[in-house]
Amino acid sequence: MRKVLIAVAGVIVVVLGGAYAFLTSPVLTEKSIEWTCGTVTPRCIVRMRAMGHVWSKVDDLPRAKRWYELAAAAGDPAAMFHLAWMFEQAGHDDIKATFRSIAEHRQSGADGLEPTVPRTNFFAAEQWYRRAADRGFAPAMNNLGQLYLHGLIGKRDPSEAFRWHLAAAKLGNYPGSLNVSMAYRSGDGVTRDPAEADRWATWKAPEKLDENAGIGDITLSRSEVFGSTMPPRERAGVRIAAERREPLTMTLAPLRPDPSLPTFRQVQQNLRN
Repeated sequence: MRKVLIAVAGVIVVVLGGAYAFLTSPVLTEKSIEWTCGTVTPRCIVRMRAMGHVWSKVDDLPRAKRWYELAAAAGDPAAMFHLAWMFEQAGHDDIKATFRSIAEHRQSGADGLEPTVPRTNFFAAEQWYRRAADRGFAPAMNNLGQLYLHGLIGKRDPSEAFRWHLAAAKLGNYPGSLNVSMAYRSGDGVTRDPAEADRWATWKAPEKLDENAGIGDITLSRSEVFGSTMPPRERAGVRIAAERREPLTMTLAPLRPDPSLPTFRQVQQNLRN
């Protein structure tokens, strides 16, 4: 009898577990949005954007993109930012694919022009970042500046990049502040000013910690600082500082030379020999 009860209990657990998995599955949540958001409301827009995040976390980017597109079409600047980021990643994939094609072209010894990097995805990213930036969305301003800084939509334009980074920083955007600080430090796109570099290196969270503040983990993970994104530990530090209302100061440690690598002078000497 005891074995029968244990078996029945096991079956119940399996059934309940399966029912819970079904009721909480992304597919069911997706269907719920489709059924209840025939008329798009502000709440529906938030749910659409969140659905995009859900599919992003399980690496189903086409489905994530669909939901970002729906929310962006409804006028959500945060969804516009995430949609732009997806186009930007596709642009970077285009670069990698082009480099592989160039290598294959050279190895084959084929005649004709080498493949060039298509810019279509980067142009789409620029358009969506700009739409979000025009609506005052600070994270989009920062990433738009990065497109200009690294010449991903044409000729490199550090002055235009600085303009967008500064706009983001003035709204309390953490990555924007770091990019402004580094621009003042290096004199790239603006007159070099160590004092201003130090001032912008210390960040304080904006009074209103809403979506526009850009401190949510997924937004921070897609916000760029000089072409790179922040690791999880740094993103967590930003959120903690924001919640505690404590200033956060960026420190730039000088790079230490790697003794295993040749110096520039050594490379030059080797080339002469």
